[in-house]
Amino acid sequence: MAMVLSACNRPTVVAPATGVAIPDPASLPDATGSTGATGISGDIGATGERGKTGGDTVITVPSSQY
Repeated sequence: MAMVLSACNRPTVVAPATGVAIPDPASLPDATGSTGATGISGDIGATGERGKTGGDTVITVPSSQY
């Protein structure tokens, strides 16, 4: 029976080696998590609202004409 366990241990060694390849694809989904950081770029779009503030400055220019 001990020899049977040894035979099982050999395939088990191959399984961990295959498991190493599995974490590599798992890292790819983690990289997709970084895409969530792209949502932060949406906040940069809020910076575009500052451009609207510049529009208020244009209103101040006609006020200077008075």
